[in-house]
Amino acid sequence: MEPISFEKVTPEEAKAVLDARDKTDKPKNVGQEKRSPASPDELQLQESTFRWLASLPIEVQPRQLARSYPRIANNLALMWDEKSICEKMLDALMIDDRGNRQGFPFAVAKEILALKMHINPEYLNNLPD
Repeated sequence: MEPISFEKVTPEEAKAVLDARDKTDKPKNVGQEKRSPASPDELQLQESTFRWLASLPIEVQPRQLARSYPRIANNLALMWDEKSICEKMLDALMIDDRGNRQGFPFAVAKEILALKMHINPEYLNNLPD
């Protein structure tokens, strides 16, 4: 077995190499490039979204989702009366079917699950064992 050779570098040089690698090696959020750019209206909560939030029981109001992801909250509010569509939207938010998605912060994921259980109270009972 041959010995491993090492090259002496300064800490600054090592950091520069690692920083450059971080920029190129990070997994991309697959599908991000397919999403249309957000319009200014999508980057803020719509009046209809505020009404939707207020119509929900306080324990399932997705406040953190609305603050952090207004585009998603606006879409949910728009489709809320279409139960099957909303369920599919919530499923798509909870399940990574495209790979390498970053995921939501825990507080937001918890709110998404609460919405799913609110729209379909039997959801947890229907999960596979």
